[in-house]
Amino acid sequence: DGFTSPVMVAAPVTGSDAAWLQANVGDVLARGMAKVVETQPDDPVACLASFLLSSHASERAAANAAEAERVAREREVMRKEKVAVELRMEAKRATAEQTESDALEAKLNGALAEVSTADQALDCVIEYVGAKTKSTAYVALTDLPSKAVAEAPAESSEPEEPPESTEAPEGEASAAELAGEGEEGGEGSTESVPKPKHIPNLLSYAGALSGKALSRPAAPEEEGEAADAAPLRGCGEGVSFDAVDAFLEGGARSLLVKSAFLNRSVKFWGAPRPGDLAIAPFSDEDGDVVGVLYADSLDNGGGLPKETASVLEAVGVKLAAALKRVWKEEAEAAARAAARQAAAVEAIRRFCGGLLEGSASDDATPDCVVGLASASPQPLAEHLVLCKSMIVAYPDWKVACLGVERAAEEGTYTVLTQQRPGVMKADLEATGFPTVSLESLEDEAKEAEVVFPVERGLFKVAEDGKVSSCVYMGETASEVEGEEAPTATLVDSWAAGTVGLAALFKHMGVELAQHIEADAPQTTEVSAAAEAETEESAAAAAQSTEPSAEAAEEAAEEAEDKQEE
Repeated sequence: DGFTSPVMVAAPVTGSDAAWLQANVGDVLARGMAKVVETQPDDPVACLASFLLSSHASERAAANAAEAERVAREREVMRKEKVAVELRMEAKRATAEQTESDALEAKLNGALAEVSTADQALDCVIEYVGAKTKSTAYVALTDLPSKAVAEAPAESSEPEEPPESTEAPEGEASAAELAGEGEEGGEGSTESVPKPKHIPNLLSYAGALSGKALSRPAAPEEEGEAADAAPLRGCGEGVSFDAVDAFLEGGARSLLVKSAFLNRSVKFWGAPRPGDLAIAPFSDEDGDVVGVLYADSLDNGGGLPKETASVLEAVGVKLAAALKRVWKEEAEAAARAAARQAAAVEAIRRFCGGLLEGSASDDATPDCVVGLASASPQPLAEHLVLCKSMIVAYPDWKVACLGVERAAEEGTYTVLTQQRPGVMKADLEATGFPTVSLESLEDEAKEAEVVFPVERGLFKVAEDGKVSSCVYMGETASEVEGEEAPTATLVDSWAAGTVGLAALFKHMGVELAQHIEADAPQTTEVSAAAEAETEESAAAAAQSTEPSAEAAEEAAEEAEDKQEE
């Protein structure tokens, strides 16, 4: 045809190219040519091409599978490393939480062991529950009557007398029969009737709801009774008593209200808010409910931790034990204080009676000071000398202690006394006072039964139970049980500001230089300033004049000698 077919001339292959070909296609090409030789197909080129393509696809798939396996292995290693890291972090977090929990627990235990009041115990528990559950915590105490009893006095060493026979009246069962003993003396049942548990009707709150109180909803009335029925459930009557009743019946020890604002029975003290509410009553060793612990998540609107109920239950046991200890200690302290107060009252009464009998020093401290109205404070020893002189002129003089009340200051008592000198029967010669002869009195004064108004004094009792001072400022009290009608002349003198011994001397016709001014306030309570001034004067007198017992006896003997003469 005049044209010649082109001839493809291969480029010369270098050594490096041959090596590359041998490395990349030599193996598969050799296997393909071997396959062609083996099968000797009609189209050897197509057979070789098919072999090369299929081999390439297989090798590529194998390579891809190997790569995928490698990636999977790497990913598994990374996953395990991530899990290990997370586990380490979780363990570290759990350790930190446990450490924090242990610290909170130790703090709570230490605080409850040291609290001295119920309020302190409640505050400790509220703080602990709030920190432990990340919630708002509060407590309510029930109206359970106090069981705290002070320690009983030591038993007497003397044997007790056998109790008298308590035979039952005819027709009534005897104690033995009630105990289960039959007529033939058989043994009765030893089973004791369980004491009924107290049913709380009032919850008084502390903590975030301090000052609030929740009453038990009234029981529904029966048909035909008054129409003022109890509020229907779902009207904010509260669910606390549901938890209390279930607890008393041996049911659930706690109550969890999810999404409390959806429960219309829940009592909200403010606007209803989303969140959970946990309630756990706690009891004493008798099974009576002492109070209720609460935790809510209303502030954050979320849920409470799942362990909240168990936390409340465990803390309730500790709180009940702490409250029992505190209340017992308070009862014992109150009993001791009452015993001290009773002893102080008796000491004051003996002291008042002993002023005229000369035995007042038995119930007084060595530095005891007596401050009479219208007279300077003086040591008790000097005052006893004065009293001894007064008794000579008024042998029927009596002191009536009509009332003793504890004052605000510790160890201080307000005392109501009435001096009842009676009729003057001899001359009065008292050291430091004018001498008054019986003959100098007017006839009316001679015959008068002298009775002072009831005076209000302030007594102090030292730690050893003895009187350390008694001060009278001229105050009087009226309408006191057991008082006698005071002498009219003394009442008039008191109204004019002449009080105490000055009023007595005025009754005898003698004016003393020392007396309270007429415009001095006659209040029912001693003013703090006047009391302080009197105490300072008494202290100064005690320091400046400390007569010995010998001097007091000599003065008394001298007064007796003068009276005899």
